Amino acid sequence: MRLPPSMVISIAVALTACSVTDPVATILPVASAHANVQASATTWTLSAIAAPTTGAGVGEAVLDNGMAVGRRGSAGFSSPGTGTGSVLPPATGFSDAHTYDVALVAGNLIAVGYSGTSEGSIPSRATYWRLNSVGAPLASVDMGLAPGLKGAIARGINSKGEIVGYGFVTPGTFSAWRRSATGVLSVISSVGVTAAVAEDINDKSTAVGVSTRTNGTIRAFRWPVISGEFTIMQALAPLTGHTESNAYAVNLGGTVVGYSSGTGGRVAVKWNSGSTVAVDLGLGANSEAREINSAGYILVRRPSGGGGREIVVVAPSGSVLTLPSATTAGFYEAWGLNSCGDVVGSGPTSAGQPSSMTAIRWTASPCVP
Repeated sequence: MRLPPSMVISIAVALTACSVTDPVATILPVASAHANVQASATTWTLSAIAAPTTGAGVGEAVLDNGMAVGRRGSAGFSSPGTGTGSVLPPATGFSDAHTYDVALVAGNLIAVGYSGTSEGSIPSRATYWRLNSVGAPLASVDMGLAPGLKGAIARGINSKGEIVGYGFVTPGTFSAWRRSATGVLSVISSVGVTAAVAEDINDKSTAVGVSTRTNGTIRAFRWPVISGEFTIMQALAPLTGHTESNAYAVNLGGTVVGYSSGTGGRVAVKWNSGSTVAVDLGLGANSEAREINSAGYILVRRPSGGGGREIVVVAPSGSVLTLPSATTAGFYEAWGLNSCGDVVGSGPTSAGQPSSMTAIRWTASPCVP
């Protein structure tokens, strides 16, 4: 799963078919001037993702055509908007798999993640899956390793076929890496950075993630391409008074989302395109911004009023749309958001299972504007 910040802190040196519905999403204005009449017309339906595997699961990413990917039990899966979906098997020689992202690359569906040796072990190989139009696997491909790495996870892919992730130099020591559209693997290195984890890459080839700096600080990073060349890894500052920051996603416009962390916990933030200054999304302590779509809608997980966790979408206006929950005591997670407003993640589909880790989707109707 995601690399815990405590694991990044420890780095010293690195090479460089149940369905629940809710009638209308709740809109809670962040500030008195905010309103979003168009977005208020959108409702979300909560349902389990149909996948042909058993066990706890999580949806990780969803395309505009409804194709979702993730993990259930010890297998990766793909699941179209309708139908059961497919198991995505590990590469040859491995026993389990996890799929984190999916993209349409030159007309081909490509999912990325890793193949490992056992649940919870250090994954051995970053893997991509070539899928047919309904998500069935045509091939599972071991991507190999960037120089100096002993294991790797693929975390993000763009429509060019560029892939980013992180690898292991030794257990607990990580380096970010990138695979070009032509298949060349390289470690992402930069002046002032001792270790890094890449989480996402947009269609302008800007990568984002989290890094450990030479002074020991932990900072979200943006790694852009300018005039066709990769530049230095830009540190994205936390909020004033906070000590750490972490980036999860970047959209085509260059807005980055993640969290800032201090003594009061994590706070969902964004960094506007071209800026390294964190902007508080106003959702309070223990919130994290997980994804941002092309229109600027931001996916956030935050504490719920019933002692659990809930999922909200922050509109470009700042209005907050709360997605339906089966129970306010449920522990919901969400990682994927498409341009329509569909969301995938995990959580209970009934009030009797607040701690359930069922792979779920929230389907938006009509699409957010």
